[in-house]
Amino acid sequence: MILDESEKVLETVGRKFAIVVGINNYSLGSPTWKSLDNPIPDALKMADILKNNYGFEVKLMLDASADSLLAALKMYSKIMHENDQFIFFIAGHGDYDPYFFDDGFLVMANSLSYQKDPNRRTYLPFSLLKNIIDNLPPNQILLLVDVCFGGAFDTKISQGSKRSSNAMYEDVSLERMLKEKLKLKTRIVLSSGSLNEVPDGFMGKNSPFTSKIAHCLLTGGGDKKVLTTAQLFEFVQWLPSKPLKGELMGNEAGSEFFLIAR
Repeated sequence: MILDESEKVLETVGRKFAIVVGINNYSLGSPTWKSLDNPIPDALKMADILKNNYGFEVKLMLDASADSLLAALKMYSKIMHENDQFIFFIAGHGDYDPYFFDDGFLVMANSLSYQKDPNRRTYLPFSLLKNIIDNLPPNQILLLVDVCFGGAFDTKISQGSKRSSNAMYEDVSLERMLKEKLKLKTRIVLSSGSLNEVPDGFMGKNSPFTSKIAHCLLTGGGDKKVLTTAQLFEFVQWLPSKPLKGELMGNEAGSEFFLIAR
């Protein structure tokens, strides 16, 4: 049997891991944080697609606490290797303090209101999370952040261009491009907005950002069965919330994250 190009590349990719987080219930954070309708449906949809369409080993975390998420990341740091792939997806509330902390925060299910926790000790700082993820073993890491103020995940985050960063590879085979790119350390972030609030969407449906991402993933990358973050960003960039494409500190120039469908 003759393998196609993407199948040949699969032989060089290790295991594929994903942590998928959705938080609806913010009862402990009332009145600062109201419970949401769609983060759990968002997480369920993403987990299903990543597992069944792309072969990821998914850890689904619903209404997660900060401690449980950190524990999961610590566990994954011990079992993942350089040639593995890792996706981190989260949907829920996000917060941002430009004055005292100069940082963004994930609001977790155990996060308290401002009145009860003015120092954000029950929140998960973006700076802490990005440092942990930046230092995980896999070369290929993608973050999908569907929370308010997601642009604060990296102060240098900027809108990606409409043109793919793979232009220099347009005249070479897909197999060769994948092999070259997979060698690079990749730390790419797609957020549903910048330093602004983003919509939860209509009850019982997915958020606009997750809906677009899921729709793109379900195309399966067409005949070649390969999707890039550049293509994902093309699907979401014109949403009113103004999604952003950026990178963490450890990202190497010219890198790209590849999703290879089954």
